[in-house]
Formats: sequence, structure tokens, C-alpha cells
Amino acid sequence: MNMERALKSTITTGYIMLALGAAFFIVTQFVTALFPVLFGAFLLTMQKFANNPNRETQAITLAAACSFAAVMLGITSAVLGTWTTFTSLLEQIAMAIIAAIHLRVCVGYLANQPSVDSSSQTPEAIY
Repeated sequence: MNMERALKSTITTGYIMLALGAAFFIVTQFVTALFPVLFGAFLLTMQKFANNPNRETQAITLAAACSFAAVMLGITSAVLGTWTTFTSLLEQIAMAIIAAIHLRVCVGYLANQPSVDSSSQTPEAIY
């Protein structure tokens, strides 16, 4: 996995989440339908944060955490029955699937990052 693919996935997922939340809010008129909008806005913010070459990995890590939260929210609300209509259930399932795909791309990128050998670091080098 390369950085470009992770960033493109983050941008695409952000816009899809924005569209999903807006569409389901228009259909259902429930404020809770806007949860995907919040996740989408956060993902797009992380993409802007990743434009700094020194912060790319941190931005993708935060984007993965956001997607993980979206997956957990979607699954728990679908399983526990906190949805009010069948349309709300569809939205939660769609949000969880989209976020899970994005999470997979982010984890694939982060798993291929070189690790830091902490045994060679001295306290003086850290400070």
C-alpha cells in the first residue's frame, strides 16, 4: 500500500460519507442521520492534515481511528436496534461497510510502514 492510495481512499470515503449522511437526512429528517457527515468531514480534514509530509502517517492513523469509530457505531446501532426506521438501519449498515473498507486500506498502509528501533534511541536523542 502506498500513501497516495491511502489519501485517495480517505478523500473518496469522506465525500461518500458526506453524501450518505445528507441523502439520508433529506429522506428521514432525523438529526442522527448526519453522523456520516461528521465522519466524512473529519476524514476530509485528515486529508488536508496529510498534505504536510511530516504528518502523513499521523493523519492516516487518525483517519483509521475515525473509520473504526464509524464501523463500531454502525454495527452497534444496527445490532442493538437503536435505529427507528428500516431506512435508518440501511444507513447504519452502509456507513459501517464504507468505513470498514476505508479502515482496511488505512491499516494496509500503516502495516507497511517501517518501524522504529527503540533500542538505538537514547534519552538525549528523544529530548
